[in-house]
Amino acid sequence: MMYYTNSKMLKELALHRNRGEKAFIKMIINSGLIQINHSILYYLSQKFTVKNLLSMNKISTKLLLRVNLVMILQFMLLHFATAQYSCPACTQTVNTNNATVNATGGIDVICITASVTNTTLNNLNTGDIVCVSPGVTWTMPSNLNFNGLVTFRIGEGANVTLPGGGSTGNLQIDNWGNLTFTNTSGVSFVANGGSTMLVNNYVGGIIDGTMVANVTFGNGSDFFNQGTMNFNNLELAEALSPFNDASGVINIKRTIYIHSFGFEDYGFINTTCEDTGTPAWNTFWITQAANGCGLTVGDKGPFSVLFGPNTCTVIEGVSVIGGPVMINGYYEVSGDFTVNKLVSGTGNIVVQMV
Repeated sequence: MMYYTNSKMLKELALHRNRGEKAFIKMIINSGLIQINHSILYYLSQKFTVKNLLSMNKISTKLLLRVNLVMILQFMLLHFATAQYSCPACTQTVNTNNATVNATGGIDVICITASVTNTTLNNLNTGDIVCVSPGVTWTMPSNLNFNGLVTFRIGEGANVTLPGGGSTGNLQIDNWGNLTFTNTSGVSFVANGGSTMLVNNYVGGIIDGTMVANVTFGNGSDFFNQGTMNFNNLELAEALSPFNDASGVINIKRTIYIHSFGFEDYGFINTTCEDTGTPAWNTFWITQAANGCGLTVGDKGPFSVLFGPNTCTVIEGVSVIGGPVMINGYYEVSGDFTVNKLVSGTGNIVVQMV
């Protein structure tokens, strides 16, 4: 059996979390070097059945006692409270290519029930819902600016493309499938005029922003993440209070720049400092992070950023703390760690100079 220090164990967990390697899972459970918290339990539940977990390497009762009962209860509440994809009764259905749908002015529920192309949606407005059925491939409208709140609901296993540059508000996206941004110059979400601009990425959902230079959640916008979000660069700029839940994973190839009015993390955040394949994207935030790689926090007042208990944050590159941060989980930096504002909390900070 190979044994790891706490620091190395957590880093290996961060690097392997999405791979589901049984040998590594066994090592986590049997080593006893880290407490099995609700984030890890949730991850394990997605990969293995309870029967498999109990039989894996003949886990003993003594080992099971290492799992904190409170954490198990938290996990169960999280698991059963997770929102599931659903759609109200359809008022209009799209199942052919080149379809044009005209909203009626009432509450329209437009259901995309087949993989189709060139769908035109006209006059969407307050209360309208567009449901993309599980397993369907579809492209959203380029223009996502509406006069009233419109909701897009993406089912499990659906593959949806967002080709435009984002939205200025009155938009809610609820994702359980695969949502890919393709506007290479960047995507920006803001909530103008006190409108709603919200992206919910639920368990099993994947948001892919690696085909664009940068994704910004700007003034008044928000996201709630229980799934996986992948970006080249991510900016939280005057966002209300984005939330990464215990099962949430946020992977950034280059820089995450946080200068929102709040950001709460209870899951996993990872910057890898890897090549995006486009030099300009690699250095997109070079003014905020040396070599355009790392995590930077700006100052937007007290309690700007919270890394909650049982979180794991692994930063390849620099980490610049320019606003108040509370760290109650594990926070590792492989590079310079610059602190210009108060850092508080009960977590563990590991700095590895390279």
